Amino acid sequence: MEAREDFDGGGGVAAAEIRGGVLFLRWAAGGGREFHPLWLRDNCPCEKCRHPNGQKLTNITDLPADVRISSAESDGNGGVCVVFAPENHEAHFDGEWLRGFAAAAAPPPQTLWDDSQPSVADIAREYESVAGGGKMLAEWLELIVRYGCAVLRGAPAREGEVCRVAEWFGFVRETNYGRLFDVRAVASPNNLAYTGMGLSVHTDNPYRDPPPGLQLLHCLQNAASGGKSVLVDGFAAAEMLREENPEHFRQLSERALPFHFSDGNCDLRSRFPVIETAGESEIRAVRFNNRSLAAAEIPADEAGAYYSAYRRFAEMLFNEAPALRFKMCAGDLFIVNNNRVLHGRDAFSGGGGRHLQGCYADLDSLLSQWRVLRREQKQKEKQ
Repeated sequence: MEAREDFDGGGGVAAAEIRGGVLFLRWAAGGGREFHPLWLRDNCPCEKCRHPNGQKLTNITDLPADVRISSAESDGNGGVCVVFAPENHEAHFDGEWLRGFAAAAAPPPQTLWDDSQPSVADIAREYESVAGGGKMLAEWLELIVRYGCAVLRGAPAREGEVCRVAEWFGFVRETNYGRLFDVRAVASPNNLAYTGMGLSVHTDNPYRDPPPGLQLLHCLQNAASGGKSVLVDGFAAAEMLREENPEHFRQLSERALPFHFSDGNCDLRSRFPVIETAGESEIRAVRFNNRSLAAAEIPADEAGAYYSAYRRFAEMLFNEAPALRFKMCAGDLFIVNNNRVLHGRDAFSGGGGRHLQGCYADLDSLLSQWRVLRREQKQKEKQ
């Protein structure tokens, strides 16, 4: 793609040429790109094809199947005028939009925890500065987008605060655990999280479809012994596995496993691959939770190869993948991209002195707010 995530304009159309039925545009900033006529017609920005709110007014079935370009020329101001046959439909495209549209559609920038592993200090910000919104909130959200997690220091140690933080960028996703849930040792737990036992790193709620995109945990009190939190970059581990053994990676990305959780009030089930991919290379999600993995129907002659891959990936997640380990103090809050960063904890004792509250939210709302804040910041910088 000619466009990049940090595309900032300045390279409209210098010349237009029809080559073999497709439109070739040469950019003023150098280089060029081809555009298919049907793609251009489908993205026509004229008032007949697009509402002022930006939404399309046409369906693909409204367009001729044999769309072709009858003429195209630069408008001299960085844009291009295109006439489509057989409709004789004229469209004017902004050249900077054509060059930069892919930036908006590209996956958000991500930094794997390999050679660029962050420290806790790198991803931590002070509650008071972020709570003010604007640039500091955008910076904190950027950490979550890039590294898959972030920390707040000094949040008020009051009940429900974790939900208020989630509302800085979106909406709390309520589940069978409630709008928010208390993480502390109880007498009759329906989940091992409500014990003092250590929890191996995992993603939450893989038995939902879709699982929550974000989890937030806020420490109200922690006088217990032990109980350090552990965060692991699942994407970095998946890339390690792909490099070490592509067949193992294929096994975990092609076979969907069943996940299950039930108690007296619910019976939740889903099926996902441990490593979800899009296309040939993009990793979309890691779903790993041994406590919630149900009995998988794997043919006997394939089970050995699959479990070999599953075991190796677990070894990487538990012992080899880049990880952050820290003990939460009252007022600390961390948030993880639940599609990417696994979390766990060491065992602890003196459970009555450890009280965390958590909630779930959706990743799309966070990404939306991050984009809006970035756009506002760029507009301010241009003024």
